[in-house]
Amino acid sequence: MSDESTDRSKVIEHVAALHQRLYVTLLSSLTENWMSTNYTMPQIKILLFLYINGPYRVGDLASVLGVTVPTTTGVLDRLVGLGVLSRSHDTQDRRVVTCKLTAQGEQHISALWLAKFDVFREIFDSLSSEELDVVSNAVQVVLEAANRRSPGVNAWKPGTGTDDDGEFLDLAEPRATAVT
Repeated sequence: MSDESTDRSKVIEHVAALHQRLYVTLLSSLTENWMSTNYTMPQIKILLFLYINGPYRVGDLASVLGVTVPTTTGVLDRLVGLGVLSRSHDTQDRRVVTCKLTAQGEQHISALWLAKFDVFREIFDSLSSEELDVVSNAVQVVLEAANRRSPGVNAWKPGTGTDDDGEFLDLAEPRATAVT
């Protein structure tokens, strides 16, 4: 291995370690919000998935989660009972069931999801203008690299940062409504 590739590997490991430290630091400030919920981990997975992706067919949701449809249905039943999720049958084929967040579900998950952005805003607000420019440029470079790695994959549809014209988006915009 050449010195250049060894140095590059060390820098990559250093950046990965910094990211992990940042993540753990942020997580500790969000723990109170997440621990105060009465949702189970499977319920949170479904709620977050629907928050990000919008309405989804139950069978497709089960496939994404890597569980059976009956398992998914059981979790969905509890979420419907809590008033945070609704299901509807396709008018053409009643076997096709689509689930989506209710306004209450949207509100609950939005509060949890957006709390991390509030923490980031507080951190960014403490930076000097020069530091903030460095962070902005670095995040843009990493985002572009991630897009090259997985072209066409957009893990955060409702607030990717900018629209097709490069205009900044509000992260609290309404979620996608199309069924996949």
